[in-house]
Amino acid sequence: MAMSKTAGIAGLISACVFSVPGATWAQQENATPEEVVQRVKEAAAYLARTGEPGLEMFRSKDSSYVWKDSYVVVDSCELDQVIAHPIRPDTEGQPISTLTDFAGKIFGPELCEKIKQPQGGWVEYVWPKPGEEEPTRKITYSLKVEGTPYLVTAGIYEDAVTIEELERISGGQQ
Repeated sequence: MAMSKTAGIAGLISACVFSVPGATWAQQENATPEEVVQRVKEAAAYLARTGEPGLEMFRSKDSSYVWKDSYVVVDSCELDQVIAHPIRPDTEGQPISTLTDFAGKIFGPELCEKIKQPQGGWVEYVWPKPGEEEPTRKITYSLKVEGTPYLVTAGIYEDAVTIEELERISGGQQ
């Protein structure tokens, strides 16, 4: 009997330790495509309601729009600028039309092209994960924020998923 109580207590302690928000192991998790779509749509709805004052939410690493290995960025194709970036604030104000990945691909115009679709779309390029230096395949979901000059994006770092699979998840073109 004492042994099962000990095992039960150990299990409870283990469950508590590993469910603490911000625990190191959670930072190693990868964002899923479904999470990216959900967060981007939530961000678009938030900015549609709040407008320019809501931009501060997207400038903080502590924002709810920064999770696992992903984060929401706000850009403007109309203004041709990166507007708010929680991980790389040094990019704010830079032209989106010249955003170039680590392989030399200019991908900013593709982000702008995707927001012409009602459900947005996905763009593939090479970028390092937060906290890493080596670039890897990143696929970013881009969505227009209605009633504003903004678009919001977030991405996944994934080698195997196809753009077609991602489009089905986000409800875009197939």
